[in-house]
Parts: sequence; C-alpha cells; structure tokens
Amino acid sequence: MKKIVSIVIALVVLVLGLWAGATYWVGAKAEQRYRSLLQQASQVQYLKFVNESYDRGFFGSKARTVIEVQQPGAAAENQPIKLTLAHDITHGPFPLSKSPDGKGQFKPLMAIIETGIMFSPETQSQLGELYGQFPEIASIRDYTVIYLDGHGEEHLLFPAFQHTFGNEDKVAVDWKGLSLQVNFTADLKGFTGSLSVPGLEAVGKDGALKIREVKSAYNFHEGISGLSLGEASFDLAGLEFAEKKETESHAFLIRGLNAKTSNKESGDNINFLIAVRTDQVQLDEMQYGPGVFEMEFRNLDAASLVKLQQTVRELQTQAAQQSSEQMQMMMLAKYGEILPGLLKKSPELEVTQLNIKSTDGDFTGKAKIAFDGTKSEAAQNLLTLANAITAQAEFKVAERLLRRVVSNTMKDKIIADRKEQEGVAPSDKEIDAIASPMIDEQLNTLMEQNILIKENGNYQVSASYKAGEIVLNGRSLSLQNLMQ
Repeated sequence: MKKIVSIVIALVVLVLGLWAGATYWVGAKAEQRYRSLLQQASQVQYLKFVNESYDRGFFGSKARTVIEVQQPGAAAENQPIKLTLAHDITHGPFPLSKSPDGKGQFKPLMAIIETGIMFSPETQSQLGELYGQFPEIASIRDYTVIYLDGHGEEHLLFPAFQHTFGNEDKVAVDWKGLSLQVNFTADLKGFTGSLSVPGLEAVGKDGALKIREVKSAYNFHEGISGLSLGEASFDLAGLEFAEKKETESHAFLIRGLNAKTSNKESGDNINFLIAVRTDQVQLDEMQYGPGVFEMEFRNLDAASLVKLQQTVRELQTQAAQQSSEQMQMMMLAKYGEILPGLLKKSPELEVTQLNIKSTDGDFTGKAKIAFDGTKSEAAQNLLTLANAITAQAEFKVAERLLRRVVSNTMKDKIIADRKEQEGVAPSDKEIDAIASPMIDEQLNTLMEQNILIKENGNYQVSASYKAGEIVLNGRSLSLQNLMQ
C-alpha cells in the first residue's frame, strides 16, 4: 500500500512539475508572440504599436501598449494621437480563465489576452470630452486567444448604452452594442471574421435616425505579389431617417441592402467584382427598388497594382510637404509610369447588371470598356491610346422616371428664381408646371440630335466605340470630328 501511495505521489509531483514547466515555457513564448504581434501590426500605415511595459508572472502577465495614430497628411511637427492599452495575459497551456465566449478552454493554447483602454493623463487630455459623454468606453474589451502554433482569434465587444445628449436640443441615443470577431493565421497574412451591430436609434427635436441590424463578414489572405485577396460582404436590414422643419420635412429609407466584393487571382492577373442589391429605397415620396448593380474589373496586372498601392502611400506621406501644384505634377508622373504595365494585360471594366425599379418605371443598363494590351505603349500618347480602346453601352429609362429625376434637379433653381423675383417659394404644383415645358424642350433637343431615342414609353441610348469611330444609336460619328 505504501508503495502504491509513493507511486501516486511521484506521478502527481511529475505531472505538477511538467505542468509548471509547460506554464513557464508557454509564458515566455506568450511574451515573444505579444512582441511579435506589435511589430507586425506596426507595419500598417499611420499606426505604431509600442510596448510600454511587460511584467511576466508565472500564471499570467500584465502589459501596456501605446498606440500612436499619425493623421494622414499631417505635418511632421504634429504630435500623433496616443492611446494606452492595458493587457491581462493568462498563460497556457491550460489557462485558468475562460475564453471570450464564456466557455472553459479544453484545447491547449499559448495565452488569453484581455485588453482594455487605460485612461492615462495623456489619454484623458485627448479623449476627456468623449469619455465624459460615453463612459462605456472604459468597458470596451478585446479578447485575444493565441494557440500554440501562433494562430488565434480576437473578439472585440463594445457594450450597449442609452444616453441623452445636449441641453436644449436634446438627442436620445439607444446604441445596441457591437461585436467583432477576427480569426488570424500565425503569420498575420490570413484573416476571416464577422461584425455585428444590432442597431442604433437617435431621436431629437428636428429628426430621427434608426439603423437596424448591420452585419459584415470577410475572408482575406495574402495572394500573388503580396496583394490582399478574398471576399467581403455587408448587410443592412434597414435605415430610416426623418428630418422635420417648420415649412417642410424630408424622409429617407433603405431596406434590405446587401453589398459584396471579391478580388481573386487568375494567373498573374487580378479580377475584382462588386455587387450591390437593395429591396427598397425611398426618398420622400419617391420609391425605388428592388435594384441591383454589378460591376467587374478583369485582367488587372498584379505587379502594377502593387506599384500603384506603394505610390499612393508615398504620395500621401509627401502631401504635407508639397504644394497642390507639385503634388499634381508628381501624381501625373508616377501614374504615367505605372499605366503601361497596368494596361498590358488587356484589362476590362464591365457593368454586367444595372436594374432599378421605381413607382414611375424602370432604369436598366449595361456597359463595357476594354483595352488592347498589345498596344500598352500607347499610354504615352492620348490619340494612340484612344485607338486601343473599345467600348459599348446601352441604357433605357422610363419616360415618367426620367421626367421626375430631371424635375427634381431643376427644383432648387426654380425655387431660388421665384424667391428672387416674388419673394415667395412656389408650390409643388407650380414647380411641375414651370418644369414641364423646360423638360419637353430639353428632351426634344436630345432626340433631334439623335442622343436619345423614344420607344414604347422609354427613352434609350445605345453607343459603341472602336478604332476612333463612335456609333450612337446606329449613326456613325468620327472621334476627330467631335474633338474639333
């Protein structure tokens, strides 16, 4: 019996020793990983992450990080905005704290880091007014779980609140909170995640804003030439805005908005897609929807895109030291160097879908522009460049819809003219009566010039361009004649 007890005690001591050794080793690795993450995060333009302190213990550590945010284009003498973060780091491989979702951790990991904003005297001087209005800032928490191989996940939580702002013109705000989740690879070259905002309501004397259920998801990775490739989506359940004035009121509404982007590699090229759909858009009495817009960029040279990104960053950092004229000259020179490489892969831009329905009829269209990559050197000569481009477009709009849109663009001028002449704004009925003959004259002029064709209650236009020749609604036009 004594022998068995001795064996058990020895095993317990051995396990405790192994666990203690693993905890110490993982604690050291956690500090290395923390410093590595700061260094990699500091590569983001305008951001710098600096470790202020790191106190490593056995079961956990405490650290402070200063984030320096340099304003884009700011002069060199301007001090960056600084924010101090406080970290509570629980060491693995089996941390004693729970994961961000409140569940226990049964998978070995390196560390769990809980981060909050530390209101140092410098932070209070910069954010004191904001903190006074939003004390919930102090409750913002970011939880980072780092696994043994270096990959991890991050959860950012912004608590909900209800406040009334202002003294005389009070605004009641009901913020439903925010949750952001990010999964990252060990080399920080791959990210997936999601964003959720349940909603926001703001009600004041002169208006109200209501936003319902905002969601976003993304999946990005480093691809060809170091470009960030992947997919992202944005969903908005609804947005309502109403403005009240003494003489008039305005309302704006969106329901069921969805936007998606995708950029993928194809050989040495990048293809980019953007698609936007909505169920309903309402502007005062005008209702639109459902509507869809899809556009594709194809055959974009990856290496040239990288040069373009680098050039944009360089120009942004130099903007404060250069005059606007100098910046324009630099931009033209830099972009002129990149353009031939960007055009050599025969890039294309195509609007594949454009369809908007409304109570006054529909608007549809499609368009495509393509460049002949064998003539990429033509980028140095505008006339030769024009001969390397082909394009076509078709658009159709209901007569009632077109007249309504044109009338709305004239409305402000008609009101201003009437006030100047008579001192009183015209009624909507008078505005329509004034605008109608003006619209008739404009539309008739466009039809006489063959710019618009009217058919079955719709106005439409069809145009194509190739080798310096334009065909507009079936009639050929010379580019040289148009340029004279």
